[in-house]
Amino acid sequence: MRILGIDPGTRFMGWGMIDYGRTERLGPCGCIRPKGTHIGERLGQIDGQLSDIIQQHQPKIMVLEKVFVNINPQSALTLGYSRGVALAVAARHRLEVAEYAPNTIKKSLTGYGHATKDQMIAMISRLFGIDMTSDTADAVAAAMCHGRHIPFGQNQHWTLNTDDQSGAKKALKTNPSQGMA
Repeated sequence: MRILGIDPGTRFMGWGMIDYGRTERLGPCGCIRPKGTHIGERLGQIDGQLSDIIQQHQPKIMVLEKVFVNINPQSALTLGYSRGVALAVAARHRLEVAEYAPNTIKKSLTGYGHATKDQMIAMISRLFGIDMTSDTADAVAAAMCHGRHIPFGQNQHWTLNTDDQSGAKKALKTNPSQGMA
């Protein structure tokens, strides 16, 4: 299964793919660097380039970091614009979308939820033997986090069963070829 991680931004949008099967393998990754001074122009370029990346590499899931409250409201708003473009592109390509808190992503990669950017980059460099920008490393880390949180096996999917008469919600493992387990 190919997972696309995204580190949203309007000047630099990191993206990275992790292939999960029996092992965790680094796939294509990079950084979208839109040109232009107007936000609309840059967002349009992000939309087009991200769409091209998805068409070329065919991921199944897009993973983003959840938004946290930012001290600078303008920065948070601008980040929201690029997240919105990424989510719209995911919807257009019918990708599943997952989001994780920043501390969850850091802990999944380094074992420490308050790891610094340098620690995150160093861990990815150790794991895959490649240096990358912080934007790309953040995207790869998001994809890795999701891969480490999904059930083992490509044919296993989890669904929420709300048909229980007690009203309790239970997660049931399903196999697409066999129905409910």
